[in-house]
Amino acid sequence: NGIDAAFVRAAAASAPISRATLGLRPDALVLATVARFDPVKRLEVLLRALPLLVARVPEAQLLIVGDGPGRKLLQALARTLGVGDRVVFAGAIPDASRVLPLVDLYVTASRREGLPLAVLEAMACGLPVLATEAPGHVDAVESEVTGRLVALDDAPGLATEAGLLLRDPVLRARMGRAGRDRVEQRFSRARMVEEIAALYREA
Repeated sequence: NGIDAAFVRAAAASAPISRATLGLRPDALVLATVARFDPVKRLEVLLRALPLLVARVPEAQLLIVGDGPGRKLLQALARTLGVGDRVVFAGAIPDASRVLPLVDLYVTASRREGLPLAVLEAMACGLPVLATEAPGHVDAVESEVTGRLVALDDAPGLATEAGLLLRDPVLRARMGRAGRDRVEQRFSRARMVEEIAALYREA
């Protein structure tokens, strides 16, 4: 997979969404994920990590962009965990990259991915990525360079690493720049097309 990073950044900037529109606090440190509500995405792991994170970073708020049949169960879980007011279920948003300028850290707890376009889009917009060590994530995210990786289903690990990253804006900015460069160099649409064309020529 490849993306047009310049197009993603232009889309993110062309019709921005305000924090107030989504219900995010003006002073929040925002984690976000863009995902369909499918069990493989393990959104409940993000919710279980949130109370642990808020204990360390009271300004933390989680933005979930996407929808699906499990929405009510996830909302109920957030309330049970005592973080119902810390989670914004934004629903499906066309051109979801428009929320990325509001975000401090992109996070995903999926158990498996192909090559996650949402992660690449976040990196293209200069965001550090905190992800599980799932297939696909380990291809996209260079640990300690463009973000960090934690074990599958490790809610405490996610909370710990998210807390460290949210408390270090200089590190987030450095990882964000490295992620943007990595997308340009390794995951551009132009490179994808050229490699496919080369494969046809070889065949």
